Amino acid sequence: MTYRSAVTMFAVAVALAGLAGDPVLGGGNQENVLGTWHAPGTTLGMSGGLFDLDQDGRTEVLVGAPGARLGRAIGGVFVFDPRENGKLRLSQTLQAGDSTGFSYTSIRDPGGGKGGFAIGAVNAGRGVPLSGQVFAYLRGDLDQPVRLAGEVTFDRFGFSLASGDLNGDGAADLVVGAPFHSLSPSLYQKGAVYVFFGPSLDTSTRVKLSGTATDTIGFSIATGDVNGDGVDDLLLEGTSRVLGFYGTKGAFSPSANLPDLIIKSSATGFGRAIVVADDVDDDSYNEVAVGAYRAAVAGANETGSVFLVKGGGGTRTVDLNVASPSLLARVDGLRASQFGSALGTAADLDGDGRRELVVGAVHADSERYRSTGRVWVLKSTAVAGPDPFSTALVLDGDAPDMHFGAFVAADATGRQLLVGAPTERGNRGGFYRFDLANR
Repeated sequence: MTYRSAVTMFAVAVALAGLAGDPVLGGGNQENVLGTWHAPGTTLGMSGGLFDLDQDGRTEVLVGAPGARLGRAIGGVFVFDPRENGKLRLSQTLQAGDSTGFSYTSIRDPGGGKGGFAIGAVNAGRGVPLSGQVFAYLRGDLDQPVRLAGEVTFDRFGFSLASGDLNGDGAADLVVGAPFHSLSPSLYQKGAVYVFFGPSLDTSTRVKLSGTATDTIGFSIATGDVNGDGVDDLLLEGTSRVLGFYGTKGAFSPSANLPDLIIKSSATGFGRAIVVADDVDDDSYNEVAVGAYRAAVAGANETGSVFLVKGGGGTRTVDLNVASPSLLARVDGLRASQFGSALGTAADLDGDGRRELVVGAVHADSERYRSTGRVWVLKSTAVAGPDPFSTALVLDGDAPDMHFGAFVAADATGRQLLVGAPTERGNRGGFYRFDLANR
């Protein structure tokens, strides 16, 4: 069963030629495609998210295009406003240049305020080449972003982004990865992860975790409460393992050498995608889903797997290379599909009170094309069952070699899902918006 038979789909595939002129509405060979804009080399759809910028009840779409040419600048983030019947119109461009739009995260205020969002410009560097910058737009202010910068050349600060309340003060914090940061010659390009505390993101109080001789960090970040204390925790991709640091009320000062949680696996690409999923085994702890997008399955390289690991309290190590009671499920993808290249969560679709797990596989074949990419919305109650795909909703790209599923992001309700396809039509790029409420 394909997703088209189960839900109403809204899609916009976009590429922008310097934003000159009006968009050309095109056709499309996929049902319910609303329109297309085309131009070469934008890689639109590398990152993005859904966020109600002005709290008017309509969710804007923000999409990164780090390869877009805007005059002499390369890269940008584009804001699309919702219109009637789910259609979108281009509203504005944010922070053109420096491969802006390589990464994105929404900053949702736990206290119900406006929150904001952050975007990464990994090639930025004012006097420090390729150190990277992050622009954080807070409380609906699109004119005066908070600018955060990498420390040394080639840091690629902003390669990964996440947000959560790690110190339990009711304000969302921003987490930034810089995977090529070098603390010293002996720790060359072992990476770093920075935590900037909300609501101000003041650099004077930020916390830095540096890579170690054991772990390179900064490529992948996630947040969410996995130890059941009501405070978000920090999860990082290490080297063949995921490192977890428990958030604490009042202060958050982790040490990269002393993680609270270690999840180990020899599966290739383990940890490049991480998400905190809802509790599926009714033990009151949220679970951790980890993608190993290059894992070999039945002798086929690059097939990919997703591991669902039990949440819990206390300091613990989970070794997935041996039989472990902490492993709730291992879900393997289709042959050479890179299943688990992106992970997210979406709304509760089956009424069991749990969010569903969203999995991207950027090299999967669709029903009509090879290597287009696919996204599965796996029902939470079925993930740990014998056949998690039997009740899944399947999202298909509509052309070959799209990398459909390069990122997946839901809005605050989880009912709208955004999917990136940055190599669609020869790197023009695109994004797709799905309405899960009309399943």
